[in-house]
Amino acid sequence: MTDTSVFDFADFGASTGGSTTFAMKHLNGKRGIGVNLDPKRVKFMTDKGFDCIEASITQVPLPDKSVKFTVLSHVLEHLPTQEDIFKAMDEAIRLSTDYIFIQGDLHPWNFSTKFFGLIPKQKRQDSFFSNIQ
Repeated sequence: MTDTSVFDFADFGASTGGSTTFAMKHLNGKRGIGVNLDPKRVKFMTDKGFDCIEASITQVPLPDKSVKFTVLSHVLEHLPTQEDIFKAMDEAIRLSTDYIFIQGDLHPWNFSTKFFGLIPKQKRQDSFFSNIQ
């Protein structure tokens, strides 16, 4: 089991360290835990000195409210179904005490062509997506 007390954010889909570094530089993250299903990406991250676990972003094996925020940068558009997008967002909400940060191209799901923003933790994904034109 991963000791989550040392992490203040999670990075869903972490693969090269770019979004983890972005979170530290621009969102004041101190130490992040990456989550990726691909063992090669996890190894790449850990070889570069980042913390990363192998898991699905729809079922993250971390405790509730274990981080201040979760980053979902260019990961949601790679999920196979809209239901998986909602599951990933539910996981981000479950883990985060303060907010989730989403950046990416959600065009395949007809939500918008580009999206970038902070979503307060209490905002549920179903009401969020219903408001996007």
